[in-house]
Amino acid sequence: MDKNLHILCPDVPWPADYGGVIDPFYLLVQLKAVGIQVYLHCFTQNRAPQKELEKYCKEVHYYRRDKTALLSNTLPYIVKSRSSKKLLQELGKNNYPILMQGIHTTYFLYKKLLPNRKILLRPFNVESTYYQQLSALEINPFKKYFFKRESRLLKSYEKEVSTMIPILALSQTDKQFFEEQNARSYFIPVIIPWQEVSILPGTGNYCLYHGNLSVNENQKAVEWLLTKVFNDLEFPIFFAGKNPNPKTAKLISKNKNAALIANPTESKMQELIKNAQINLAPSFNHTGIKLKILNALFNGRHCIANLQAVRGSGIEALVSVADDAENMKKAILELMALPVTEEQKGRRSAVLNDVYNNKKNTE
Repeated sequence: MDKNLHILCPDVPWPADYGGVIDPFYLLVQLKAVGIQVYLHCFTQNRAPQKELEKYCKEVHYYRRDKTALLSNTLPYIVKSRSSKKLLQELGKNNYPILMQGIHTTYFLYKKLLPNRKILLRPFNVESTYYQQLSALEINPFKKYFFKRESRLLKSYEKEVSTMIPILALSQTDKQFFEEQNARSYFIPVIIPWQEVSILPGTGNYCLYHGNLSVNENQKAVEWLLTKVFNDLEFPIFFAGKNPNPKTAKLISKNKNAALIANPTESKMQELIKNAQINLAPSFNHTGIKLKILNALFNGRHCIANLQAVRGSGIEALVSVADDAENMKKAILELMALPVTEEQKGRRSAVLNDVYNNKKNTE
């Protein structure tokens, strides 16, 4: 086994405070624990260099994204903007294997500038589908056009790149997609910060939805919950997350049973998840893996999600599945007064420790 590894990351993976950097950061922690020397290469736009990363890496390099890549009509912006010549020079200093995290970091693979190198790709989701869904949810005409165009470019780009190297997919659904592109695809579950199920005894008195509230998909989920589910339920519901836009904040303020917790600290967020009676996780995006659901299952009481949010994750049986507003209302009414049983805790522990075992999945 090679004890040296280049890792290409589309963003600076610390702080590990959103979905796209959690797997990259906790992979660094696991690799350090088993003696792998990592040469980390991070692209950055808004995030600063982080000393924390030096604890887990032999070297850490940073590269600015190229915004002129917006002018490209042939390659996706998320790829072309991460095409630093300095990175290519660093990779050429030795012949160590390369892990490319996200289709974003595959420019030099696509251009065939890394011949005879052992390379693996760790896509975060099916980006062409993800951007298609972003376009469908977007109101701003410019952003809508950009997302639609990016989806179109990614569709052909993913098809070509995925046949070049082995794929380490985050979900069974994504694995199947890449297999349909004739890729060698394997399911390697996300590396996460939680490894033990820890559920508070008793019951809580509120429901919780959490996520980045500046993201369209999550704003749509907030609107759907308030107008379709909690329009006639009398239970308290808290919405917690980063940077809620004024429209979302106003919508929450109109419901007497709803409260907004804007920009909570990590410890406050975990406290909210633990103390909630039900963590709600409706999703309008069916690629990748929903880390908020894993967090809720490891640390919270009951969790309700739609099938789209959990399909291919290996945890479908651990959540209460509700695919429409009426079924979600019924599930909330059933679960609000019920503690999590010891049998349920045991089942959660068995499944989560089997599927999302960091040590096993890193090996």
